[in-house]
Amino acid sequence: MYNNRDTIILINILGGKKMKKLVIEKMSEIRRNSELESVGKEIVKNGEYAVLILCGGQASRFGLEPNMSKGQVDVPLGKYQENIFKLFMKQLKYYVPVVLMTSKANNVSIQEFFKENNFFDYEKDLVFFVEQTEEEVLDLEGKRMRRDGKIVKSPNGHGGVYTTLYKSGLIEKLEQNYGIKRMLITNIDNIGCELIDFAFIGCSQNYDIVGKTVKKLYAGEKVGVFQEKEGKLYVKEYDEISSEDNESLNWANINTFILSVQFLKKAAKVKLPKHYQKKRMFGQMVQKPETRLFDCFNIAGESWKIVEVNREDEFIPIKNKEGKIDSLYTAGILYLKKKIKFLNECLKALKDNNENI
Repeated sequence: MYNNRDTIILINILGGKKMKKLVIEKMSEIRRNSELESVGKEIVKNGEYAVLILCGGQASRFGLEPNMSKGQVDVPLGKYQENIFKLFMKQLKYYVPVVLMTSKANNVSIQEFFKENNFFDYEKDLVFFVEQTEEEVLDLEGKRMRRDGKIVKSPNGHGGVYTTLYKSGLIEKLEQNYGIKRMLITNIDNIGCELIDFAFIGCSQNYDIVGKTVKKLYAGEKVGVFQEKEGKLYVKEYDEISSEDNESLNWANINTFILSVQFLKKAAKVKLPKHYQKKRMFGQMVQKPETRLFDCFNIAGESWKIVEVNREDEFIPIKNKEGKIDSLYTAGILYLKKKIKFLNECLKALKDNNENI
């Protein structure tokens, strides 16, 4: 275990009991541990690691066609621009299976986009497209929505990853044919995510769940938060957090996790609760059901670890087309700053090595 820990005692009104200590380890300290770095490299080298990108949402608010994904949106990078899928795929310097969880609405569009771009020079046989499961949409009175005589359905949120992988047979295929033992899961709209972070992968060797967190910018920031109860991990979404909890729950969930294959298979048998969100659909307000990836984390018992990462480096969300918060413009600026920081670190290392010659 590591000596440098940032331990926060979270007091939460959950079941009327005090929360236990939520121990957060700093990723900056973990990366200094060459042993974990080596373990992560060995896991990737042995073909035990895969990446899954959640991209079932639509990009209509970004001016694209309704059947297109946010991954097809271009991010402004100074004189240039690059689509989000390319920013993700060009990270992959090692060949690992990549799963794109699409939706019925954008599945065809995403597959065609990858073909048009020659899979971004990646090994196409290692890219898998899987259409996520759907749930019935309700009207505001709680009745099933119908359109042209058919029941209306919509993607069931990132919690659908478990049943999607299981029912499609993909999780068995990846395990049996490729030897996959763990999988990174992340959102397409966080371009700061490190798809292959060897030290983070090394952390996952003895856990069913490892996740990344950042400190909230302010008490009322609209992000979910981590909490621990009786040794088990929970995530509370921002719309479920009381004003009292807002002051004490500081560790934000950025939805970047490595989950063991055994946990993925076990979670597929859990009936996740449905959270109904009011959204506009077909010109009217409806209730769209969503399930959440983390709503079954408690079944992992104490087999989990959460680590803190640098917010500016690894949490660059894109929620809006324009604006000063979480927009294409702000994401582009933060992405470039991250790359400049990396280049400066490389330059310093080069100078230091030259001085030692």
